[in-house]
Amino acid sequence: MSSYTPPKARVNGFSAPLSREQLVICSGEAVTLALFLVTQLVVHPPSSTFLVTHIYLPLTLVRVLLWLNVSTADPSVAPSGRLPCFRSRPEVSRFCSTCKKMIPDLDHHCTWLNTCVGSANYGRFLSLASLCASAHGLGAAASVLAALEGGGGG
Repeated sequence: MSSYTPPKARVNGFSAPLSREQLVICSGEAVTLALFLVTQLVVHPPSSTFLVTHIYLPLTLVRVLLWLNVSTADPSVAPSGRLPCFRSRPEVSRFCSTCKKMIPDLDHHCTWLNTCVGSANYGRFLSLASLCASAHGLGAAASVLAALEGGGGG
């Protein structure tokens, strides 16, 4: 008679196995940051130093810390309490087949972070998504401005 051993539940976003999307986003973010810093500090240093040192780098630091916070948190642990302004509703747990565990108020399993998004980390996930969109928009705007500045002189 063979004994069945259930698959081990994943603890957080860094639990094995890592997803392909997670590896792509980590390497993509590193390359994007390096290219941005090279173009802003080396190619166009005088006009963009303030943007890089006072806006982009602090925003990137906050994004990295928030990403680590979301990825290392165990989404199966329900939050301790809700804010009084929200109506209380019954908590619904769903099973995540990727993480192999029940997640309170499971919204989805994010393949980019390789973790579940539920009531325990939903606010931090939305903050991270907003910061990423803001930082990429800022980086694109700064690159366009640098290209326009560089192309105008002669």
